[in-house]
Amino acid sequence: MSIVERAFYWGPPSRKRIAWAGWTSGLVVAGVAALLLALGHGATVFVLALLGVGLANLGWAAELFPRSLTALTGWIRVARWLCAIGGAILAILSLAWGLSFGTLVGAVIAGGALAQVLEFAPGGPANKP
Repeated sequence: MSIVERAFYWGPPSRKRIAWAGWTSGLVVAGVAALLLALGHGATVFVLALLGVGLANLGWAAELFPRSLTALTGWIRVARWLCAIGGAILAILSLAWGLSFGTLVGAVIAGGALAQVLEFAPGGPANKP
């Protein structure tokens, strides 16, 4: 079994209670990002950072799937980690380039995205039964 399989395909959906809050917050953040993109507000880099962070949190929904969908859940665990990495990179860039809605907002989004990268990483708290 490879490192990736051990890290993300460790078993069926965990049914953790935090999954409900996680996917709901992801839906809200991804929705705000989609609305900002549709309205043309905000720098594209920052809005895409929001979208990445929102999609990463939306990935918590996989933990609520039926227990028979282990392979799909594993793929979504990989995808949510990659979305968190992409969102963190874009959030840091938008903060450095001054493209976020103020320094405080940019710092909060970048810090939250970095926390997600650690949370969703192999061996992180989100990837344990």
